[in-house]
Amino acid sequence: MNKNTKNLIIWLAIFGVLIIVSNNLSGNRQNQQLIDFSDFLLSARSGGIISVEIKDNNVISGLTKNGTNFTTNAPNYPDLVKELDNAGVRIKVKAGDNMKTSLIAALISWLPFILIIAVWVYFLKKM
Repeated sequence: MNKNTKNLIIWLAIFGVLIIVSNNLSGNRQNQQLIDFSDFLLSARSGGIISVEIKDNNVISGLTKNGTNFTTNAPNYPDLVKELDNAGVRIKVKAGDNMKTSLIAALISWLPFILIIAVWVYFLKKM
């Protein structure tokens, strides 16, 4: 095996390991349990929810009394805030520009791959 082939195999192995590590690190951000909206309402009515954050796209995330983070999608339910308030749940409403946050999230998620490819191309040109 010549030197260039050996170097290429080494760099491909490093590239593969970096992709695996990057995927594992980005997967750890999603530690929230996805629950049904009906289960969310039952838990809120029984006092099992401590706090919620309602986003403008009807995504509700929050914390249960046993320390579990959860996420659910809410339908058009006009009395939701009133019902949560009656149950003693702390409510936070978060409005924002969905397009802007989606673009930033996409750029951040692709940044490690772009950097890895840039470093890989740089070292390939050096060989």
